[in-house]
Amino acid sequence: MVYSGRERGGELSGADPDPAVGPRADDEFIALIPLYVEAVVRVAAAMVGPAEAEDVAQEALLRGWQAWPTLRDRTAVRSWLLRIAANVCKDWLRGRSDEALAAYDRALALDPNDAVAWYNKGVALRKMGRAREAEQAARRAKDLGWQG
Repeated sequence: MVYSGRERGGELSGADPDPAVGPRADDEFIALIPLYVEAVVRVAAAMVGPAEAEDVAQEALLRGWQAWPTLRDRTAVRSWLLRIAANVCKDWLRGRSDEALAAYDRALALDPNDAVAWYNKGVALRKMGRAREAEQAARRAKDLGWQG
């Protein structure tokens, strides 16, 4: 992963520093990345899988960099970054589940008696925390002959 100057709030990081933040805030955060990047990637890999872990970790570090000026307790950087990583993972999974759900709905629009699509829709709904709808989809799949 490459970490270089990024935009924050429409301003380049090389712009005049905010006096409230201080001129070295970006340098301070960037210096901490090597200490925590491995842990952030591990959390991401555990939550979204190894294929997308680096992308999620990079997004988490970007969000951390953007929020760095608001961190009050600089002794809690590790737990703060890992919480950001977990939240990014949840957002990532939610987006992926929404996409999967839309795909199953398209398949069911073509064939409302597709037991596999009903089953997969139920799995996606369960991952999204929508247990009642997931159970309805699973029942429909079973009614249509799903043996899984």
